[in-house]
Amino acid sequence: MQMQAEPTTPQGLALARPRVVLWIGIAIALTTQRLMVVTFLPTLEMFDGVNPDAWFAPWISDTVVGLLATQWIHPQQADGSNSTVIFGIIVLFLAIQSIVALSLFRTDVIRHFTQQEQSA
Repeated sequence: MQMQAEPTTPQGLALARPRVVLWIGIAIALTTQRLMVVTFLPTLEMFDGVNPDAWFAPWISDTVVGLLATQWIHPQQADGSNSTVIFGIIVLFLAIQSIVALSLFRTDVIRHFTQQEQSA
């Protein structure tokens, strides 16, 4: 089994992975916890649940702005959670997604990923 060589610069120096790439991966992993909304689908009115059917689209599409708008217009009927907690969670994930998106535009991150493509 051959090991793949570390990508190098034209001068032969190994490219170091910027630390921000690691943090981007961690932040994306944190936001994958949102996949648990699939378990909320049985709580919709169309399935004889307590939550308005308006929650179906934002839960399936996972749009943060849609979640905020739906929570404002049709508050979620969560067991043991109030609107403040739900808004807080939505805003937290909005902040994490914004940080990830902005981090992807950093020069060192762009250089890291473009160098990976060129060396392949």
